[in-house]
Amino acid sequence: MSTEQKVQEGLQLLKQADKLTQKTLTRWKADWEGAALLYEQAATSFKNARAFEQAKQAFEKASGAQYRSQLVQSAARLLESAAAMAREQRQAAEAATLLERAAALHSEHGAPAETAADCLIRAAKAVEQDDEQRATSLSRQACELFEIDGSSSRAQFAVAPFKYAISLHLRRPQQQHEAAVELTERLCAVLKRLNNTHELHKQALSMVVLLLHADDPVAADRRYQQFAAEEPEFGGSAEGRLAFELLTAFEHNDQQALQQLTQRQTLTFLDNQLARLAKSLRLPAAACAPGSDSGSLA
Repeated sequence: MSTEQKVQEGLQLLKQADKLTQKTLTRWKADWEGAALLYEQAATSFKNARAFEQAKQAFEKASGAQYRSQLVQSAARLLESAAAMAREQRQAAEAATLLERAAALHSEHGAPAETAADCLIRAAKAVEQDDEQRATSLSRQACELFEIDGSSSRAQFAVAPFKYAISLHLRRPQQQHEAAVELTERLCAVLKRLNNTHELHKQALSMVVLLLHADDPVAADRRYQQFAAEEPEFGGSAEGRLAFELLTAFEHNDQQALQQLTQRQTLTFLDNQLARLAKSLRLPAAACAPGSDSGSLA
């Protein structure tokens, strides 16, 4: 079948579907289930013809018909298909909007938190290059879904969204590091629910690094003491020992010791942006010295 024939097939299916959405003398109510099936078939024909805009619109119509049939999860999946057609046309903002709508339907249907969160993270990644603020907002919404859910069995799926949201904040100016600290704190709460001690220690060290980079050693020490009190194993872990030594170097204004500490292998096990941030740590006096590296991630 040629491309033109596939398009014509899609158009015929659309007409048949549209008819089913209307009342007639012999049909007193719309046949939304039948229409949904035909709309989806039309979308597939358009997709095979690489008529992606028409395919996107047909998938959206199929989603609307499924929703009217009270098949909410199917409606959500069809919006995801529509988003894929938008991506084929490099319509990043439109793809994100469709995925955001799909996430809302998944939540309405009562799907597991990770299902809606996955849509939101994909939406964020679609726009992260062109609209970082929107990407950050979408990623934070994904994180909130897991906190609302509160289920320990679902918490394992929260780690990646939280890390992604943190990474977006770290790409932005220094004032965004406060938001990164807040998200790291929330991620630590998730990790405690999971009993994931190893990852928790890494995030505790990450928080200390973030606060030191923000020139707030007092807050960094307070967080360290809090972790050490709440997690007895933290102080003796590689991450806990390094956090303590970093704080000591700042307390004693020892730039040489700090430079040696930033070369420790333990830091390479942090997430990439945190590892780079850690290696750029400087004492406030050294940071102001002529020719010194500011350590900016920009």
